[in-house]
Amino acid sequence: MNAADMTDAIELTFAAADPHQRALAALDDPQHGSHAAVAWCSAHLCAADSVLYTAAQRRLPDGRKRVAALRVLDHRLQQALCLLDRRVTGDVHLAGVAIETYAEAVRSRLQAHAEAEAQLVEELTVDLSAPDEQELCVRLTKAMLHAPTRPHPYTRHSPLSRLIARLDATVDRVRDVLDNRVVPTPQRPRTPCVPGRWGSYLMAQPYPSAKQQLPGAQGATGTDLPPSARAGSPPAPPS
Repeated sequence: MNAADMTDAIELTFAAADPHQRALAALDDPQHGSHAAVAWCSAHLCAADSVLYTAAQRRLPDGRKRVAALRVLDHRLQQALCLLDRRVTGDVHLAGVAIETYAEAVRSRLQAHAEAEAQLVEELTVDLSAPDEQELCVRLTKAMLHAPTRPHPYTRHSPLSRLIARLDATVDRVRDVLDNRVVPTPQRPRTPCVPGRWGSYLMAQPYPSAKQQLPGAQGATGTDLPPSARAGSPPAPPS
C-alpha cells in the first residue's frame, strides 16, 4: 500500500474505533456516563452492521463466517447494554444490582467486540483501493447519523434490516426527547422551525407585526422611529 492508501486505512480504522473509545471513556463514570456509553455503542453497532459487515461479506473469502461470529458478540453486547439502560432509567426489577456491575459487563463485552472488529477492518482494508476505503469511511460516518441510540438486541438481520433500523432510530429519538436525554452521537443538522401566528399564540410568544417582518425593521425597540419620537429622547431644537 502506498502513502495515500495508508492514510485512508488509518481514517477508516479511526472511524470504526472512535465510538469504542468514547463509550469506554463514558463507562469510567457509570453513574453519569452510562447514557452516553449506551448511545455510542448502540449507534455504532447498527452502523457497523450496515456498512462494515456488508463490505466484509462481499470482499473477504470467509466474510460470512466472520460476520456471523461478530454478530454473536454484538448480540451479547446489546443484551448487556439493554440491562445497563434499564438500570440507569430506573427499572425496579434491576434496582438491587449496582450500576457498576452492569457497566463492567458492558465494558468486557465491548472490548471483545472491538478486538474482533479491529481485525476485520484490518483485513478489509488490505485489498481495498484508496477511493473504496474513503467511501466506506464516509458511509460509516453517515450511517451514525441515522442509527438508533438505544440497544435493540432482538432485531433480526434480514433484507429489511436497514428499514427496521431507521424505525428504531426514530422511536429512540422520540424517547430521548421525552426523557430529556442528551445524546452525544452525531445528529443530522436541522433547520429551526419558525412558529407562525397560531404557533406563537400557543407558546405565548410575541408574533411580529407586518412592519416588524420587513427587512431591517427593528419593531419593538423603537430604533426605526425618528430620534424625536423615541422614548426618553430629548426634543429636537427648533429650526
